[in-house]
Amino acid sequence: MFLVIIFSEVNICFETEPADGGTEVILKLRLSSTGGDVKLPVLSTDTIAMAKKKLQVSLGNALESSPLMVLSLKEHFLFQMHEGLEPSRQRWFFGGKLLADKFRVEDAKIQPGYVVQVIVNPDLSDGSMSRVES
Repeated sequence: MFLVIIFSEVNICFETEPADGGTEVILKLRLSSTGGDVKLPVLSTDTIAMAKKKLQVSLGNALESSPLMVLSLKEHFLFQMHEGLEPSRQRWFFGGKLLADKFRVEDAKIQPGYVVQVIVNPDLSDGSMSRVES
């Protein structure tokens, strides 16, 4: 028997500090690990690397409001996802192109309502998938 958890959208509240010339932008992210959408507030002057870190931190912050013993299935799944959502394992794509970590959010020209695809690479440290050598 398999348990499949599907949720359509998660809103993450993450307080950002104003930067020089930066305006708040809400990114709509589609996570490959869940298929669900996440709305993440970032600054237009943030780099993609900074936004990746905010995503990881935000998922953790979303769970701090609930004690671990009374997590809903959705929150439990977010907690598990947060544990493996290190920025180095995230690949962000928009318009069919990989967004480099050095790019600023404003450089990507993401229009409101458009989706950034976040591919989460599997954690290979547990040895579940080993590299084939020839």
